[in-house]
Amino acid sequence: MIRSIFQWAITGTVLCLCSAAEATDEAKPAAPASSAGQSDEPKDAEKGNKEKPDSPALKAMRELAGKCRFQRNMADDESKAALEIRKEPLLKYTDEAIDVAASTLWVWMDGEIPAFFQKIEVNNRGGGSMWTYCFANANSNPVECGWSEGPKTAITAEPVPASPVPGNPDVKSTPAALTFTARQISRQFSASDGTELRLMPRPLMEFKSEKQQIPYGAVFAYATGTNPSMLLILQVEETAAGKRWMYRPVHMTAVELTLNHDGKPIWKGVGQSPSEVSTWGYFFTYRNSAIK
Repeated sequence: MIRSIFQWAITGTVLCLCSAAEATDEAKPAAPASSAGQSDEPKDAEKGNKEKPDSPALKAMRELAGKCRFQRNMADDESKAALEIRKEPLLKYTDEAIDVAASTLWVWMDGEIPAFFQKIEVNNRGGGSMWTYCFANANSNPVECGWSEGPKTAITAEPVPASPVPGNPDVKSTPAALTFTARQISRQFSASDGTELRLMPRPLMEFKSEKQQIPYGAVFAYATGTNPSMLLILQVEETAAGKRWMYRPVHMTAVELTLNHDGKPIWKGVGQSPSEVSTWGYFFTYRNSAIK
């Protein structure tokens, strides 16, 4: 699967790179704000990390994630604000089937809204010692990307627009009703990479922003096991016609994905090699073999 350590290419406005090491196994959803918890139960991730020191692998991934720089790429300089990383990963997972050990999924925020996601994986495929970076834009604007390792060329990830949820589901008024509706809507969707992916039962995180006119939103994961191949953002937006539910698919695997709604195809994401790019991508870097 790994053709080279560094491969990248510029396509239009985007140069993206992402991990082909994407099947799935059991994970630990860490709970930012209102996120899903380990074993599908809510958990205070920050509290958990205070009680238990980071493993060497998690410490290394935390440092690598902290060195990444992502910002909106807009003509208006005032709109080029840097995205802010959430302190704790949304997921901690392994995938023994593809030799992926302790790995993490991180999110960068645009204000109070999730805008960019990135996996950092301990990749042992073929007996090697590598990091896999798999990143994906989830923003309506292009995002400029930068890493301390990996591609040294400026990279811009293409925007990912949101679309209305078919059927225009009712928008409830209470937080509990919004959460319940989001879970109902998530079950109307299904995703496949050739085999149907499993919808993780709880959202990885929930969010809202009065300033950005998002009364409610949630991030769901579709996976084989719990290493997500696709994220689905469901959110309520203020529109000219009033509040309505919108969805945004986020591709996070090297292979082609299909998203269905009520059994009918509604979106398709093409597969890519490390030298191809779109709204998402992946690349590999060397890892100290002592980090397991």
